[in-house]
Amino acid sequence: MATTGVRVKMKVEAADKVARRLAVLPKDVAGDHLRKIAMVGADVIRERVEQKARTNLKGHGKGTYKGKPIGHIADNIVAEITLDREGRRVEVSAGPKKENYYSKWVEFGHKTVRVTGRYKKGGRIYRIKKDLGEVKPRPFMRPGFDEASPDAQRAVAEEIKRRLRL
Repeated sequence: MATTGVRVKMKVEAADKVARRLAVLPKDVAGDHLRKIAMVGADVIRERVEQKARTNLKGHGKGTYKGKPIGHIADNIVAEITLDREGRRVEVSAGPKKENYYSKWVEFGHKTVRVTGRYKKGGRIYRIKKDLGEVKPRPFMRPGFDEASPDAQRAVAEEIKRRLRL
């Protein structure tokens, strides 16, 4: 489940207390706690990005990938958690699945071109393109992330307190 999303970095105040609590736990239990804590914040961001995608991108979702329907970008927003080998650092990625490769075109805008011909030169095939114009960006990732960040930080802080009894 690879994403094409944004990565989130969050610095935890009083990290020494958290580190001490996690250090007394077995490595797999501490890693499980970290993943679940991070997922709470990731879900807040994922939900806000989904909401932004639904309101900003009405009418999308009729495309296909390898013959299968893709659906609306908002239906394919996922959150991924990765834990480093030492079990002390968690990385969160949230964004559309790789099948929604076109979501970056929606987020940042793009040019529309039509291939009008091809020619071969030196063993390579080149395309002759006609520029049809530009499609304006319709951002949903960045605004969703910006709006959700304070809520995600609060949710993570509350989950840390709840799980580690700080």
